[in-house]
Amino acid sequence: MHLFTSTAFWPVALGFFGLGTGYFIWGGQALFGYPKASPEVNKTMGMWGFWMPGFMQFLTGISLFAGLTLFGTLRTPALYMAALAFTAYGVHWFALGWNRMRAADARGSHGQALPVEAVEFVHVASVRHAAKPAQLRVGLAGLVQARGEPGVAEQKRPDCARRTAPPDLGGDGLNAGCRQAGLDLR
Repeated sequence: MHLFTSTAFWPVALGFFGLGTGYFIWGGQALFGYPKASPEVNKTMGMWGFWMPGFMQFLTGISLFAGLTLFGTLRTPALYMAALAFTAYGVHWFALGWNRMRAADARGSHGQALPVEAVEFVHVASVRHAAKPAQLRVGLAGLVQARGEPGVAEQKRPDCARRTAPPDLGGDGLNAGCRQAGLDLR
């Protein structure tokens, strides 16, 4: 028994707004190369990726789950898959934004592409009446994934994993590539 009445108003507009904003900001940079990647731009883009598409989709997914399970205000079974998709994409954008903000190596992000796309295809299959918008979303996601994370290739960041002796043993802890690039990752 639920205390609340059923509603026809699904909270998906918030998630789609965040997703559209994320694709507009990050996709625009990936396609047009503007703004040009720099550490400052990557911090800004990472912050926008974390909050707009990340937080808004995560909030939408949690709201859908709560409406379906805790409050009983939503009764459409297809919304369960939408809740999973929005929550998963929110966490996905959190990771992308955080990694970009912190100038982390993007190569580790490629492993998430297939599971995220698998969730999208299952979502499309479960919501057949909304297939056209979902297919557009799959296409946009594939385009961003195929182009790679904007700004990462332009950084040409050296591999600083190989380090010299630590400072207490007479070295500076950095390899020559890090010194030339001015990166101090200690």
